[in-house]
Amino acid sequence: MANPMALNYANSTVDGDNPSVAYATVYPLSIFVRVISAQLIMLLLS
Repeated sequence: MANPMALNYANSTVDGDNPSVAYATVYPLSIFVRVISAQLIMLLLS
């Protein structure tokens, strides 16, 4: 659920704020995990 086009589609088909709330919670978490995992991989390979 970290795709802006999917969020736009979900907002147009679902009544309420559920898709936006899900996007607002998952997107920052996924960015955080990407950054941390990249740093861990670089730490392990060095």
